[in-house]
Amino acid sequence: MNDVVVAAPRKISAIIPQTVAETAQLAEMIFKAGMAPKGMNTPAQVMISIMRGMEVGLAPFQSLEKIPVVNGRALIMGEAALAIVRASGKATYVKEWLEGEGDKRVAHCEAQRGPELIHRQFSAMDAKKAGLWGKGGPWSQYPDRMLTMRARAFALRDGFADLLGGLYLAEEFDGTSAPQFEPEEPSEPITAEQIIELQDLMTKTETKEGSFLKYLMVTALTELDSKGYKQALTALNTKLAKIKKDAVDG
Repeated sequence: MNDVVVAAPRKISAIIPQTVAETAQLAEMIFKAGMAPKGMNTPAQVMISIMRGMEVGLAPFQSLEKIPVVNGRALIMGEAALAIVRASGKATYVKEWLEGEGDKRVAHCEAQRGPELIHRQFSAMDAKKAGLWGKGGPWSQYPDRMLTMRARAFALRDGFADLLGGLYLAEEFDGTSAPQFEPEEPSEPITAEQIIELQDLMTKTETKEGSFLKYLMVTALTELDSKGYKQALTALNTKLAKIKKDAVDG
């Protein structure tokens, strides 16, 4: 009877460029493949996004999703900033809440770092003073989210500047000073068929689910949206292609 040899599961690892030349090559490949996010119109912008993201601990494809380049300036999406802080282990906790109604609406963000308690807030009155409250676009469509992102930005940039590397949150940037960025429309949730597809690829590539979920910054595949699904699919297909190439090269 033939012995069946089962390979030990391997932890998935992102392809990380080690030099400027390698980063430029990866950026060029992503751009030519049409995988650059909307608004990244040159390979150089793709490269800046990747490099800036790597500085704060994001893998290249995470950087493309979470580090937009607006008017020549790299920013970070609010959910990525929060994920970096929480994953660092330097925050005992981070919590956010809203209170009040109308002109008295206030967003709070509180974080504990060692003995230091960081608490920042941003109110509807603050937004009015800045000429943002009721302004067309996200401040009219998603006022609570924009208040929350402002409070989050102040708390995280003040308390965890070393982790965020001086990046402003995209949701607070207006292209000239620091507020306002048009948030993307919500993505569609991942489907059952897409989850099955990812699980099949994880099996084929011997990818540990726990490590992969950490890479995707989620706790379960069901938390992914359509953009997260595409990111996961790209990573797994890239790994599968490498496994097949290594097998051919012998």
